[in-house]
Amino acid sequence: MTISIGIDTGKGFHWACAVDETGAVLLSRKVLNQILQYHLSLQSQS
Repeated sequence: MTISIGIDTGKGFHWACAVDETGAVLLSRKVLNQILQYHLSLQSQS
């Protein structure tokens, strides 16, 4: 299964969306800036 993820960045918060290969939405949610920055910093360390 292929999953594509998009992130719309904003000042107060971001919006994340994930879809499968058929275009069905698997996830669509608000993400606080601090949470996204934390997860991206973890990925860059590995």
